[in-house]
Amino acid sequence: MNEAELNAYGQMALALARHADGWAKGWDFKFPGITEPVYHHLSDSTFESVANCLWKLKVFRALDEKNGGAANFVIDCELEDVFRTAIANYHIGPTFEEHCIR
Repeated sequence: MNEAELNAYGQMALALARHADGWAKGWDFKFPGITEPVYHHLSDSTFESVANCLWKLKVFRALDEKNGGAANFVIDCELEDVFRTAIANYHIGPTFEEHCIR
């Protein structure tokens, strides 16, 4: 990826994380021992895609991983660090074409 693509990739991840954080704060999903907002994807394909993208990029931490999947997540870094976290992990995350160009 060139620098412009990496920047766009990081910005896309940040936008997704901000959106997910807003949803998590608006929901009342509880998880044992967790005090921060929990993002639950509701088995909705759009919410699942957001969760999977951010999980692969190590922005999300799964709370209930089982058989390679999960439904409940927390943001595993500060929002202001999402951009850098996504860029640092882009090689293990979704491709730019998969999630940034549609």
